[in-house]
Amino acid sequence: MIERSIKGKFKALVYGLIDWISFDEKIISIVDKLNQTFEEPIVKPVSRLHSHPGGYRREFGKRRLNIAEAYMIIAKSQSPDLYEARLNSLQTIIEQSLYAKAVAMPINTARIQIYLMKKAVESYGNRRKQMEYISDFGSVSFGNETVIRNFLKKHGLIEVPEEEKPLKQLSLGWDDHVRDSLSDGRKSPSQLMADAFIKGLSRITIVYNNLDEPRIISEALNAGEIMGVAVEIGIEFSVGKGKHKRRYLYIPPVFSKSKDFFNFLKENEAQLSEFREGMRANVLGRRKTIISMINQFNDLHLPRLND
Repeated sequence: MIERSIKGKFKALVYGLIDWISFDEKIISIVDKLNQTFEEPIVKPVSRLHSHPGGYRREFGKRRLNIAEAYMIIAKSQSPDLYEARLNSLQTIIEQSLYAKAVAMPINTARIQIYLMKKAVESYGNRRKQMEYISDFGSVSFGNETVIRNFLKKHGLIEVPEEEKPLKQLSLGWDDHVRDSLSDGRKSPSQLMADAFIKGLSRITIVYNNLDEPRIISEALNAGEIMGVAVEIGIEFSVGKGKHKRRYLYIPPVFSKSKDFFNFLKENEAQLSEFREGMRANVLGRRKTIISMINQFNDLHLPRLND
């Protein structure tokens, strides 16, 4: 046991020495601050400071750390109560990533920078990987065309045309069925939108089973506006029972502003009332089915597995 402990300490010392030789103090410091922030709880922040990323806000932290911390808020928080914090963080990410439009490939540079900071956050627990991603961030920051294209190819990302237009005006890729944490997904709408920007998508359809949480739907539409991605709200519902049940997807008119979407629902409240009640009934039915499946597993299969 003592010998194993000594070997473990020696191994850690060697890896620490390799990291110290491979990366400068700035990168090591950024990773340490990033991990320290990761362990802190997400709370509602104060109002975001509005300034040009090259202005006074630079004094409060390096761009790499700003982007990583902002993405961390988006990835760690799922509560509807924190939707404004996620939107503020998304705004910070896009501003910090597009800080220098003078580079040859600003949009593609921004996409890779966000991707690298996303991977650095997701690699929490693997310090070496985090330092590699932080180091790569510095390499792509200059927007060198050869470097950017190599990174795009390496990470399986398309090259977006540099036409100084938002993605939604470029008619690139799309995804017609995405779910966030309000329905059956695991990501917040802001996180989905960051992913869409990284992938170079022009349009996504976020599918919901009900419309009873306006804050999340508002987040989805506003996040799309921030990232320049067109967002459709799809409403999934089913008709019939048993083998005769069929699923449908209703997509209301597309609005870039959340207030316009909710105004549409209000203006058509009478016509949609029966439809919305049916959606609530569908949600309750799904919940009962899931509870029944869990109870059946716990009562029937779990004891046999334990035996």
